[in-house]
Amino acid sequence: MIVTRQSLAPLLREQRKSARLSRAKVGRACGLSEATIEALEKGASGFLCKPFTERQLNDALVKLIES
Repeated sequence: MIVTRQSLAPLLREQRKSARLSRAKVGRACGLSEATIEALEKGASGFLCKPFTERQLNDALVKLIES
């Protein structure tokens, strides 16, 4: 089985909610930068991890425009 960010995201989201942890607390546990933690605390979502492809960027922009 190949584990990808997309396959883990739903599981992590479910575990985070059942444990009543904020995204920022989970981010700290995963070693995210303080700038990322601050952005999460302010409600940021839809991060792109570097390096990202042109398609990933395009998909993120479409999602942003449609929301």
